[in-house]
Amino acid sequence: MYQSAASEAVRVQIQECLGVPLVVYTRQGQSIETGLTYQTTESDEVEDLAAGIRQAQTVHAFDAVCCGALLSTYQRVRVEHVCDRLQLISMAPLWRRAPQAELLTQM
Repeated sequence: MYQSAASEAVRVQIQECLGVPLVVYTRQGQSIETGLTYQTTESDEVEDLAAGIRQAQTVHAFDAVCCGALLSTYQRVRVEHVCDRLQLISMAPLWRRAPQAELLTQM
């Protein structure tokens, strides 16, 4: 569920360009619950997402999380699940907005 390609570049961009501290949480769990629905499962990577967001809440004030999922029900459902538990709004503005090639062209 997580991608770390170019994460160092993102870290610099967030901290230097936006002027806000980046919260880094190292994933401990693995993908255990692999179905299209998600039930809270100890040691699943989704619980790391929840812990990372809780950690970010100690540094930043926010009431929503934005998910970049385009077509992945797997990702969107897990972000929504964590947001529901933490009483946050889950946003997925690109979710099935257009075919991937069209979205890439638009961006």
